[in-house]
Amino acid sequence: MDAASTVRTDTGSSLNVFTPIALVPDDILLDIFHVVVASMWEDHKVTPWSSLDKSAPTLLSQVCRYWRHLILTAPRLWGYLILGTQSSSSALMTYLCRSRDAPIYVSFAGLRLVRDATEKLTTQALLLVGHVHRFVKFHALHLQPKEMTAILSPLMIPAPRLSSLMLHAERQLLSPSIFSRQLPSLREVSVKGVSMAWLPYKNMTAIILKDQLTPSLDKLLWTLRNCPMLERLDLGFLGAINHEDASNNMPTERVVNLLYLQDLALRSYVHNDIVDILAHLSFQPSTAIDLTFYGSRRTPINLAKDCPSLRAIVSRMRSLQLRMIAAYTWSSSLSLESEDGKLRLRWEWYEEDSLGSILPFIGFSTISFPALRHLAIYATSYRLKAEQWATLILAPVSTIESLDIDFQNSRVMEFFKALRPRTGAPITVCPNLVHIVASHVDEQHRVLQELAASVGSRALQGSRLREFEITLHSGKNLPNDVYVTLLQWIGKITIKLAQKVHGHLSDDSNA
Repeated sequence: MDAASTVRTDTGSSLNVFTPIALVPDDILLDIFHVVVASMWEDHKVTPWSSLDKSAPTLLSQVCRYWRHLILTAPRLWGYLILGTQSSSSALMTYLCRSRDAPIYVSFAGLRLVRDATEKLTTQALLLVGHVHRFVKFHALHLQPKEMTAILSPLMIPAPRLSSLMLHAERQLLSPSIFSRQLPSLREVSVKGVSMAWLPYKNMTAIILKDQLTPSLDKLLWTLRNCPMLERLDLGFLGAINHEDASNNMPTERVVNLLYLQDLALRSYVHNDIVDILAHLSFQPSTAIDLTFYGSRRTPINLAKDCPSLRAIVSRMRSLQLRMIAAYTWSSSLSLESEDGKLRLRWEWYEEDSLGSILPFIGFSTISFPALRHLAIYATSYRLKAEQWATLILAPVSTIESLDIDFQNSRVMEFFKALRPRTGAPITVCPNLVHIVASHVDEQHRVLQELAASVGSRALQGSRLREFEITLHSGKNLPNDVYVTLLQWIGKITIKLAQKVHGHLSDDSNA
């Protein structure tokens, strides 16, 4: 008798035998259930549920008696465990019993603070110990350090089938030796807020380790050589890489070819460590790059010198964004970003310091873009002098033809001075510049006069703007003398007056 007939003749079923779902064979129906259960478990990473009572197998089994009978005979549906401070131990034991020998997918999530959270989570972890050999995925997210420790501490035995490990703690903690460091099937790891000793990762497709204890260069390169199918590499180190244990027998100078790498992210307080890692990597031009340098180190670095793959990426880049934020009482940052988001180089420093003394060691001082044609500068609270703008920001991008500037509480007058050539001298700052778009600039008369003088001086030296666009947020038009001067030297002028209408900005444009 086929499955559909079973449905039709089951007197205990509450389904109408004439409904289309009643004609679906059991094996197909179970496959559909499995897709639903697996999807709800994966979504738990974004939207946690409060307990196993609201997990997919329980909800599906409540539709009708026949579905309940069918689901109870399918162990694989009960191996998806969504656990947390609201989950009961009895429900967990029921799921473990019904799952029999099926693979287990575990997801812990911190939902709300309760007094006995640690005790509950420890109890749940202890119930899981005897089933670790069945683990396929283990995720523990949004947990406080005590909660994370309560979950991980009992899990000290090997997990031979575990393929995905995800640990995200709300605050930093030092992890115990989870799963006895024996994870032969591991393919994806994502750890944040949980510092772990470096594992001998092999055959990985994703390695995401943030705020980690720093391995030696040998161990890191050994891992990368043994992960030829790696698609994502995201590393953030708390200390400096150890180079002293490099052995003559270890091929530390050999380049590691990561042909399938899609995303590369590196973060460190030791800037040279990022340079050293890049020097040993080879990847495709399509790889997305995200590098973050912490601290105001004054050490000259050249990011692309020893990394042909990175050099190939930046050498073809035609458009770039420069984002600069200075907060003297908290943190400052400078980043170079491509418009498509495939490249991001960022420097952050948290102590009050002189921007002028740091700029020679960050940003365009570390890498060049020979094919660049467009630059957008977003500056907030930057107090640079004209010479600094000219030598550290504009001179390295001499090939640009168009420039967008968005300055908020920054010395835009000094920027316009940087664009202005010396009398009788050839233009050395962006000689090919023909198009400027300006927004959030200081609209004081003397600042706008400096803008006009700069544009005029460049035109007299043979570098005439074809198009200029400015948004005036004061709602006032350009002073007449400034407008007349600009009109004399620029082919096309577009003026936008940003006016607040019911709390929003609207643009009135005129040319």
